[in-house]
Amino acid sequence: MVGGTIQNLLRPPRRASLLLRRFYSIRPLPPAPPHAGDIFQLNSAINEHLRAGRVAAARRVFDEMSDRNVFTWNCMISGLIRNRMLAEARKMFDAMPMRNSVSWAALLTGYASCGRVAEARELFDRMPDRNVVSWNAMISGYVRNGMVKRARELFDMMPSRNDVSWLTMVSGYIKRKHVREARELFDSMPSPPTSVCNALLSGYVELGYMRAAEGLFGQMQTRNLVSWNVMITGYARAGSMGNGSVDAAWKVFQDMPHRDIVAWNTMMDGFVLNERKIPSDHQTNAWETLFSACNAHGDMQLGERIAKNVLQARPSDGGMYTLLSNMYAAQEMWSSAANVRGFMKERGLKKETGCSWIELKGEAVSFSSNDNTHPLIEQICQEVDSISVMIEEAS
Repeated sequence: MVGGTIQNLLRPPRRASLLLRRFYSIRPLPPAPPHAGDIFQLNSAINEHLRAGRVAAARRVFDEMSDRNVFTWNCMISGLIRNRMLAEARKMFDAMPMRNSVSWAALLTGYASCGRVAEARELFDRMPDRNVVSWNAMISGYVRNGMVKRARELFDMMPSRNDVSWLTMVSGYIKRKHVREARELFDSMPSPPTSVCNALLSGYVELGYMRAAEGLFGQMQTRNLVSWNVMITGYARAGSMGNGSVDAAWKVFQDMPHRDIVAWNTMMDGFVLNERKIPSDHQTNAWETLFSACNAHGDMQLGERIAKNVLQARPSDGGMYTLLSNMYAAQEMWSSAANVRGFMKERGLKKETGCSWIELKGEAVSFSSNDNTHPLIEQICQEVDSISVMIEEAS
């Protein structure tokens, strides 16, 4: 009875059923394009084969396809170039029934990356329609082969430019150590984006122009992690000539709104290279957090250096010894892990109560289990209880 009732509810009314039949008999749904899904899947298969270096398998899929689109051909051309089969890529390009800007740019880039700039330019001049991608590809080809003057000539001829155009040209000057030309071009840009600022900033730091880097960094309206890390790197490298630069690097590090593992790694390099101790004003828990990140990413070298610095500051820190032992165990370095555990047992060291650390509004905040010392402990416990109740109700 219940089953019949449900079936009756699910069955459309007779009149509605007749209307639906009449609608579909008069207006059938348009058929899907033939092999549309197959083309997409086969293109993906070709791309995967070529990325893995399986050129013969990719060519077999290509040859057996009954329908191909321009993306299919472009996949083959780009993949052949990536596998250093430029002659085969050119044959594929010449056999294409229809090309787009990606086809031309891919082959052009292939020639330029192999140093065959004249053939790349011949292709560029033959292009029926050039867009900003095509111009950028040719300029990049000149820059890659050290022909900065030719790149600038083409850059000045561009009907329109984008951020990549400016970035390629500024980076080209920096690579050839033409700092003055890079700065002049940079100053002619209406509103330089962060990427172009970072390129010039990196050039200053790489060539040792730290005062120029400081000026540019101070003028930047928007900074990202790259901007901050470049400055830390510059100061840390310059620190070998004087401790003041390491202090400057530490100040930039502290001013960073957000820090990534690169910033921590660079700062640690600065301390180690200049034989400086980690400032005592920063909580050791911060370095333990970085150590955990190194463990997760398998960075043994940096992890050992961090452990050494932390244990110099706190030689009886059983927690750091435990972390170090766990890192060795994770890398299956069983003897090293056993040595650390044996040392702990010999010295009577134990892991302290678990503690976590976060950075909140520029301040280090730590918390551990059974810790009732926080001034807002009652409100925190009430909030945790409320969340627990919500979880129980939801489950």
